[in-house]
Amino acid sequence: MCTAVVEYVTPEFVGISRRKIEAEETPEKALAREIREELDCTIEVYELIEDIVHYYPNITVNLLTYKAKIINGEPRAKEHAKLEWTSIKKLKTHEWAPADIPTIDKLLKNE
Repeated sequence: MCTAVVEYVTPEFVGISRRKIEAEETPEKALAREIREELDCTIEVYELIEDIVHYYPNITVNLLTYKAKIINGEPRAKEHAKLEWTSIKKLKTHEWAPADIPTIDKLLKNE
């Protein structure tokens, strides 16, 4: 499980914080770039699944979740302590930040 820029990863869904999107990028291109830089693989990004804004006491977080597919390479943790693939059904077995919970709930509901 990744818990920095890439908020969570399942074989089909991946999330990114809006703060990582550079001025000239679309969210989809930023996500593909971040995955390439942080997980050393290439993805194809499909439809937006969720766009969440969460207000913490000292920061506002905007997380985007997309359906995606690995098209080249094997993910490896380059910038994270651990990378763990998990099924959607097992998402609730992990500890999540409050900003992640609405998306996790939506993925589970649509499973």
